Amino acid sequence: MEINYELYLSNTMGNNWKIYRKIFNDIEICHISLQPDQGGTFDTQLNSLKSRLHELIISEDLDKQSLVYAKIFVTDYINNKDRIEDFLVQSSVFCRSAISIVEQPPLDGSKIELLLLFIKAEGLTLTKQRDICQFELHGLTHLFQSVEVPVKRGDRLDVLTTAAFAEHQKLLDSKQMSIADNCMRTWLYVRDIDSDYKEVVKGRNDYFNAHGLTVDTHFIASTGIGGSGASADVKLLADFYSVKGLASEQVQYLSAASYLNPTAEYGVAFERGVKIAFESLNLIFISGTASIDKRGQCLYRGDVLKQAERIVVNIEQLLKNGDANLKDIAQIIVYLRDVSDTEMVSRFMQDHFENVPYIITLAKVCRPEWLIEMECVAMTERK
Repeated sequence: MEINYELYLSNTMGNNWKIYRKIFNDIEICHISLQPDQGGTFDTQLNSLKSRLHELIISEDLDKQSLVYAKIFVTDYINNKDRIEDFLVQSSVFCRSAISIVEQPPLDGSKIELLLLFIKAEGLTLTKQRDICQFELHGLTHLFQSVEVPVKRGDRLDVLTTAAFAEHQKLLDSKQMSIADNCMRTWLYVRDIDSDYKEVVKGRNDYFNAHGLTVDTHFIASTGIGGSGASADVKLLADFYSVKGLASEQVQYLSAASYLNPTAEYGVAFERGVKIAFESLNLIFISGTASIDKRGQCLYRGDVLKQAERIVVNIEQLLKNGDANLKDIAQIIVYLRDVSDTEMVSRFMQDHFENVPYIITLAKVCRPEWLIEMECVAMTERK
């Protein structure tokens, strides 16, 4: 499980940030994790984050107009919603980027942290309208959308989940696209995942069955995890990433049958991972991955470090199916169920992924016996 970091094309660690930078022909891609100085009030940390973002852009020679995606992890979204919105509005960096905000407390002492994606390429165009970001590059249309479904009294989570997918399909309809043909990645954040995840699974299964997504076709790479929005009434948040213009042979769904089973075997409809072959690079999304075996059984119950080790093995095998390996990982999100496991898992990540941008958050995983879950993004050169 050793990683040769000398093989990274560019991977530097800055002050309060880690950056994974690679150039593929005429495209430069930077995945970055950014944190504020620790300590103090939320306002103190937010002001620190502003300063660190400014330093990052100057120090790493980034074009602030090339920010494509920002994921914001926050400890207390309800009480700090207005502050976060002011921060985003006042900074020109975020004026055209897709933004996902979720209450999943970072576990390094910060009240707010960022995962950022910068893409610098000739001909890249970015447009944004409320919760929708669209960018065009090399003849492809990329769409990011964050959806909060309004909750009415008595609404069940299966209904809300179906409504979230229908909302994204409404956007896709306007672009002559569809969930089945064009959606590459989803994230479902459930406020009370221990109680409501079964209904979320049912809602997704029902939507997929009605729209041609089956075990005989394909599902979508996804993470279903605990997370909250800016209101106690928001029981479900959903993020979607879709692409128009890909040929079917440019999309490969990943598996590792000797290590973990197809999700449909235990009634859940998502792909373990997906590899997308773009013009000069392969982009790989690994879905939320837990410590399971080829029969879908939880391994190493009660031992968070053993579970973390098994997760890395599972991810490694999924990447192998996509002709990639651990050194190609550009960013990682780690979800912990128990805050008391933070120190052990932090040491594990430092030992195994020291130079990879990653964030460890407090988020309940969809099965109580899973103490930890990870997802990641990897990139390789398309030969």
